[in-house]
Amino acid sequence: MPRNLYYCNDFTLYSAALLRISRSARNPHAASLFRPSGLQHYVQKGCTARPGSKALSGFDDIGEGDLFDQNGARKYLTQGEAKRLLAATRLADKPTRLFCRLLYYTGCRCSEALALTPRRLDLETGRIVFRTLKRRKTVYRAVPAPRRFIRDLIAHAERLGLAPDDRVFPWCRQTGWRRIRAMAEIAGIEGPQATVKGFRHRYGCHAIGSGLQESLVGRLLGHANLRSTRVYTFVMDAEERELVKRMW
Repeated sequence: MPRNLYYCNDFTLYSAALLRISRSARNPHAASLFRPSGLQHYVQKGCTARPGSKALSGFDDIGEGDLFDQNGARKYLTQGEAKRLLAATRLADKPTRLFCRLLYYTGCRCSEALALTPRRLDLETGRIVFRTLKRRKTVYRAVPAPRRFIRDLIAHAERLGLAPDDRVFPWCRQTGWRRIRAMAEIAGIEGPQATVKGFRHRYGCHAIGSGLQESLVGRLLGHANLRSTRVYTFVMDAEERELVKRMW
């Protein structure tokens, strides 16, 4: 990017530059992300707004950065890693197997999985109902899952004699995380992706890669803002590899 692409030396040029940026086909989200006060600072100083500067810091919210840690390690499980982790659960007890499959099939948050009750297992429609977290008011969402898996959850609840509002997994979050890490270790998976959140990121990446609409993926994951979903559109591993292979 040229250093002086967003250079402005008076308010008129600043306004014109902001308008041009907001209408740019290459930056479809610029209008909602740019902070006029940021560019105004550079108008007053007669400087250049460069990538990484405060004027452009809004772009940090959209991109692959949320799916890699500070060392560049991937935070999402690949489909192959997820399958290996599920295979490793054959050595675990029944609750751990069901917990891992729940994360795999629904992409739910750890606390949402731990709050699941038999009442929210809807075999008739083939969906599992979660109370969505990170909302100011109570919100529920229904996520489709294989009926055979829902039957397994119901059978497990009946075997334990659970009431309709009893928790299927009566653990704390730390216990849930430890069980996932233990299964990942057995599967030979190391790194930041070997976590509960690694399953959730995998679900988002795989859903977008499978052609699901961004709005639908956001609803299934319980995102309050589509900007949280958009990050998964940057991860198209198989498609990108096939395109780049043409240059090899």
